[in-house]
Amino acid sequence: MTGIHFPIEGVAYCPPADAARYFKSGAWVDDTLGGALRRTAQRTPDQPAFISDERSITFAELNERSGRLGAALHQAGLRPGDRAIFQMGTTIDTVIALMGCYKAGVVPVCAVPQYREVEIGQLSEQSEPRAYFVQADFSAFDLTGFARGMARRHPSIEHLIVARGGSPAAPGPVAEHGMDALIDSISYEQAVDVLAGVPIGSEDVLSFQLSGGTTGVPKIIPRFHAEYIGHALACMRQLGQTPQSRLIWSLPLLHNAGQLYALVPAVAGGMTTVLMPRVDIARMLELIEQHHVTHGMSIGPVAPQMIAYQDIARHDLSSLELFGTMTRADALEAHLGVPCFNLFGTTEGLLLGAGARFPAVVRHRTQGFSGCPDDDIRLLVPGTEEAAAPGTPGELCFRGPSSLRGYYKRPKLPHSH
Repeated sequence: MTGIHFPIEGVAYCPPADAARYFKSGAWVDDTLGGALRRTAQRTPDQPAFISDERSITFAELNERSGRLGAALHQAGLRPGDRAIFQMGTTIDTVIALMGCYKAGVVPVCAVPQYREVEIGQLSEQSEPRAYFVQADFSAFDLTGFARGMARRHPSIEHLIVARGGSPAAPGPVAEHGMDALIDSISYEQAVDVLAGVPIGSEDVLSFQLSGGTTGVPKIIPRFHAEYIGHALACMRQLGQTPQSRLIWSLPLLHNAGQLYALVPAVAGGMTTVLMPRVDIARMLELIEQHHVTHGMSIGPVAPQMIAYQDIARHDLSSLELFGTMTRADALEAHLGVPCFNLFGTTEGLLLGAGARFPAVVRHRTQGFSGCPDDDIRLLVPGTEEAAAPGTPGELCFRGPSSLRGYYKRPKLPHSH
C-alpha cells in the first residue's frame, strides 16, 4: 500500500528515504484512513464512533455510510486527487462526508463555514476543486445559495453536495446532490466493489488543511494518510488515550486540531468522540457526566469560559482524566479538580502535550512533548542556527514525520525548519 498512487502537481512529497525511515520506526502507519475505519469497524462494529445530541453512529454504520458515499462520488465522476471545498460544522454528517471523500481519494479543502467570497475565491483559484460540500442548516446565512454563486464563478466546480436539508436547485451547469440521496443511490455491497477499484496509497494526499493565514490568505498544507494516522496515534499515546477513552469536541471538526484530536483517534484508534456543534460550557459538563467522557480539549474560547463558569460543583466530572488547554492549565486544573495540561499545535505539523501521568510542573509550566521520537525540535537564536541558551526565548524550529515540506503550489514560501 506504500507509495503515491495519485500524485498531485504542486504538492511537496516526503523524500523516499525519509518516508522509508518513518515507516520503519512506526512514525508513519502503512494504511489509509478508509482502511483504518474498515479495520476498526470489524473489531468493534457496535461501539459508538461518534455521539451527538441529534444521534449516534457506530463504527459499522460509519463504515457503511461513508463507503456508500465514497462510491457514489466515484460514480458521479470524481476521481482520486480531485479536490472538494468543505464548509460544514461539527456534526456526524461532516464525519460521514469527510470519510466518504477519504475512501474515494477525493481531497477535502478544509475551509470553515464562516469563510466568504475572498477566502473561498482564493482557495478555489489555488486548489481548482471539482466538488463543494456545504451544510445547509449551519446558520441563518444561506450557505447553499452562497456555494451556488461561488460554483458559478469557478468553472472547475462541477458538483455541489448539500448535507442536512434543502432541495436541489433546477438543473444547471453544476450538478446538485443531497448527501443522503447520494448515499441512498448505492448499496453497501455495490460500494465495496466500486471502492475496490480505487487503490489509494498510504502516501497519497489525504486532505488540504489551511494555515492560520498570517499572510492574509490561508496557505494550503497537504496532509497524507500514513503521516496523519501515525501523528494522531502518537498523540493518543502521549495523552494516555485508548479505545476505551471518550473525548468531547466542541470546536470546528474541519480544522487540523479537530481531525487529529477527534476524527482520526476515533477512526484509527477506536476511541469514541462526543461532538458538540458549538461551545456551551453548561451543556459540555452535562455531556461529560452523561457519556462518561475521559478527555477534553480547549483551543480558543473553551478554557476561559470554563474558568468563568461558577457551577462546576453541580456536575459529576469523576470520569474526566485529562483536559487540555493552550494556556493557564494550572488555573483550569484548580477550577475543575482534574489534571490539565498546556498544549501547542500548528497545522504545519507539530503537536505538543503531556498526559496525566506527567508531573504537574511539566503539564503546567511547559507545552509538553510531541510523543514522536522522530521529531527534531529546537529553540534557536532568531535568524541563526545557534541553540538558544537555557532560560532564554528563541525561535521554535522543528522537522519530522508530520512536518510540512512546502505549501501547495508555493514551494518558495518560507515555512518551519
